[in-house]
Amino acid sequence: MNTRTLWKILVALALWALFAVPITHAQLQSGNLFVSVADESGQALPGVTVTISGPTPPQIQVTNAEGQARYLDLAPGSYSLKAELEGFSTLNYPNIEINVGGNTSIEVTMSPIIDEVIVPDETPEPAK
Repeated sequence: MNTRTLWKILVALALWALFAVPITHAQLQSGNLFVSVADESGQALPGVTVTISGPTPPQIQVTNAEGQARYLDLAPGSYSLKAELEGFSTLNYPNIEINVGGNTSIEVTMSPIIDEVIVPDETPEPAK
């Protein structure tokens, strides 16, 4: 290999490094949100409808068997999260910040709705 060919290769590599690094960096203009949902005893809750809204249109996912939902490539900004499952109280989490190139994890604990049963403390008198 002659000196001229070697210089061409070095110049090409230098130009590639100069332009490829900013392009690669520019691609990381999003962040991720990882959600884990469990009940009060710590058991994962599958089937929870998780809705996030913020700078982008609302996105809806249902938690998997491990109680997890993943939102990838979100625009940076502030999001709100809503978790819903029949038999459990609906939870709202406002102001979840998504940063460029970052991963944000949220652990959600849902409480069951308790239906009150009213039992009279008096026994009705038999009919006469």
